[in-house]
Amino acid sequence: MIGWLFGGVVKKFERAAKDVIQEGSQEISNLFDHKLKPLADQFDYVSQQRLQEIEDKLLRT
Repeated sequence: MIGWLFGGVVKKFERAAKDVIQEGSQEISNLFDHKLKPLADQFDYVSQQRLQEIEDKLLRT
């Protein structure tokens, strides 16, 4: 009987933990999509522009 009681508590804990992990995962995904990806895109654009400037200077000399 005690095993059944604790088993039910463990199952509830597992479900709650799974919900928390799913919510946290979704928040991390949203953070990446809305904050980090645009920043990475800007960094990529700036670095590509800078590389093009360097290449142009090297070709002119």
